[in-house]
Amino acid sequence: MKRVDVLALSAALDIRRVALGLSWRQVAGQADLSASTFTRMRAGCGPDLDGYAACCEWLGAPMDAFRTAPAPQALVPGGLRMDILAALTQHRVPQVYWRPLTELICQ
Repeated sequence: MKRVDVLALSAALDIRRVALGLSWRQVAGQADLSASTFTRMRAGCGPDLDGYAACCEWLGAPMDAFRTAPAPQALVPGGLRMDILAALTQHRVPQVYWRPLTELICQ
């Protein structure tokens, strides 16, 4: 069964949020979600189905855009994933490199 790639979804949301100059609270309002949904996602917790659909709609992405086959084990604990994501975002590393870099860092 496919799962949601929460790291990729969070990154895409953050990239669009920054590009539009919005706060997470403003994104929540536009997507008709609670701000805590994004807090949980940044901690590595996936959204529920309605939240996932709202995120994809806000991004203008198809529902399968962030679906992946399940990994045999989590590569990185949630907090570390978000630290890595924050560093990659801050240094404007293209999103295509995020998963390979995360895998390399966490071997």
